[in-house]
Amino acid sequence: MIEIVYKENKEQANGNEGYFHLPKNIRQVGDTNGRERIYLEDYVGTFLKKYFSAPEGRAAMLFGEFKWADGISYFFIRSAAAIHTMEPAPDHLVFDDAVWTEVHDVMEKYFKNQQILGWALSLPGYGEATALIPISLGSLFTLS
Repeated sequence: MIEIVYKENKEQANGNEGYFHLPKNIRQVGDTNGRERIYLEDYVGTFLKKYFSAPEGRAAMLFGEFKWADGISYFFIRSAAAIHTMEPAPDHLVFDDAVWTEVHDVMEKYFKNQQILGWALSLPGYGEATALIPISLGSLFTLS
């Protein structure tokens, strides 16, 4: 499912942070169970497609905000960062201390006001890159 939003809608998040706006130039991605909406900012998709065009496996961390309203979780992926200390493989991903140190250093330097929402992965021979938002009980989407 893809929904492109080019206007500002005002949504009220009951019990969370009051009102929030759907940003301009975002794209709703993923097939979810109807209780989640995942929005990917255009430039994040552009960065990930370019980064994942390399022939070797690569991983990236996804940053942004989480909101909720009327029983629906909203994930706004606003940023992504390459993870250089991880060696992705088809049978496992290792999030060791070196990876988390890199991620937190990048967050502190560039994305102070954002949360970790998930990660994206590209492996040679496995088709399109896939992203996972673990907070939303395994919501997957492909970067196409």
